[in-house]
Amino acid sequence: MIKAEEEEAVKAKALIEKGNIQEAATLVAEAIDWDSRSTSLNPTKPEMWFWRGNLYWEIKDISQGAEEWALKCYKKAYELDPGNQIYRQKAEMLEKTAE
Repeated sequence: MIKAEEEEAVKAKALIEKGNIQEAATLVAEAIDWDSRSTSLNPTKPEMWFWRGNLYWEIKDISQGAEEWALKCYKKAYELDPGNQIYRQKAEMLEKTAE
């Protein structure tokens, strides 16, 4: 299931391709703000960190530093739930691409 914030990131990519940079930037900023608030309100819920990582991963091509933030979020999700192999695999995948 894709979260609404990830859908906004996909929409933002399409807007950029059409040249609507400002509208895309607004969508991305709103999605990041929403996910930031979610992890602030629920800092011990690994799924919040995972979804935030997914958002950053979706915008990595249009937002500088997003890939690093995705890795941090995936690592946090795995730290909070070390038994979750999906969280581990996402963090490991990004670590490999960062090398």
